[in-house]
Amino acid sequence: MMGAALLAGAATCALTLPGTPTALGVPDRSPTPITRSVDGPTVSRDATREALADKVAAVSVDSTGTWTMGNDRIDVDRLTRATPGPADLHHAKATEQTVDLLNDTDIPADTTVSTPAATGDSGNAYPWGQCTWWAYVRRHQLGLPVGSYFGNGQAWAASAARLGYTVTHGPTVGAIIVFQPGQAGADLTYGHVAIVEQVHADGSITISESNAQGLGVISNRTLANANQYTYIH
Repeated sequence: MMGAALLAGAATCALTLPGTPTALGVPDRSPTPITRSVDGPTVSRDATREALADKVAAVSVDSTGTWTMGNDRIDVDRLTRATPGPADLHHAKATEQTVDLLNDTDIPADTTVSTPAATGDSGNAYPWGQCTWWAYVRRHQLGLPVGSYFGNGQAWAASAARLGYTVTHGPTVGAIIVFQPGQAGADLTYGHVAIVEQVHADGSITISESNAQGLGVISNRTLANANQYTYIH
């Protein structure tokens, strides 16, 4: 079991967070399940929405890649499936605040982007809901390269560098941030990875990540002294 986990991705990314968690910080607001829809009208967030049975609102990603709030009822059949597929965002959860953050991410035109001869991408091979799974999903959403077999979180920088990705200590929007074991609350064995969503003038960054607040929970936090981390561009 351990060998399989090491090959597929991080076996655990649960964190003890010293940063500033914000995604689940709204009182009495449960996380919202994420569903993927190929097409369909965009629903305004301030529109009246029918309450779901468990008091959360559904989220979908439309054909343009925009995250939107909707009034879809939970797909009970999908909730009873044993294991979500790698591309299944239906079971993931996020708050409206995190959804807003994801929608607002804008990669500047002059951002450094890796151009490896071979990206190592053959599909999402990482366990659903883990930090590695989300890093792969989010890079694809942003149109950026990512490998399928980078290993556990702490190994991603070395794995990417071997393939020719640009790896530095300078954050850019869309970059993968790599945490070594124990760094900023990362797992003491497997480390952690996340995605840079914003770079701030004071040297801090805001990241999105999965499994910092539960398996398949997409959350965000702000980290100071961003140059202490390693980034895959």
